[in-house]
Amino acid sequence: RYDEASRSFQEALEGFRARAAKGFTDAVARAETIEMNLGAVLVLQGELEEARPLLESAVEAMRSNPESAENLDQVLVNLGRLEFASGDFPAALLAFEEATTVARRRFGREHVRSAAAGHELGQLNFQLVRYAEAIPILEEVLATRRRLLGPTAATTLQTGLYLPLAHLKTGDLDAAIATRDRVDSDFLAAGDEIGPNRLQMLYFFMQFANELGTVAGER
Repeated sequence: RYDEASRSFQEALEGFRARAAKGFTDAVARAETIEMNLGAVLVLQGELEEARPLLESAVEAMRSNPESAENLDQVLVNLGRLEFASGDFPAALLAFEEATTVARRRFGREHVRSAAAGHELGQLNFQLVRYAEAIPILEEVLATRRRLLGPTAATTLQTGLYLPLAHLKTGDLDAAIATRDRVDSDFLAAGDEIGPNRLQMLYFFMQFANELGTVAGER
């Protein structure tokens, strides 16, 4: 299906670019939107070098024209995913930081778009072993998603699984246990007792707690 979407977006993009070249002003905005969507699809397909110029072009156009920047946060998220997949973690971090800032300024901190960008930022900080930086971001995203989407929503659970592990990595066993219990109750309420995300959280919790080297951690 991604292949079909990619072909359709490419054909539409070529058409609107041709119209824009002929002076049709409405075609410029349409082309920017298609660049954004096509770039996202190409990232999902792993076609990173094809996606890069499209996403970078869309970001540049939206930065230069605030009226067309409604989706800038989403384009930056996709650019961050591209950079992460390419192995450029500093560039990915910058993209996710900007995406989070843009979303918060445009929609407010308690908005699903702000939470989505913040999740990417918090998750990347966790993956880069920046646990102290990840914790407040993930806590805010989790609280927002619990309020807006509910504690058993898939995206809420996805954010929640990182928090107890991040607390463990900073050595705060009490906070880790309290967070684990709360998040685990959400997984159980969602009927996700043997789901891969819950099992992954419990497995790594066991492993990280044991790594603390204390009796309480081992217990």
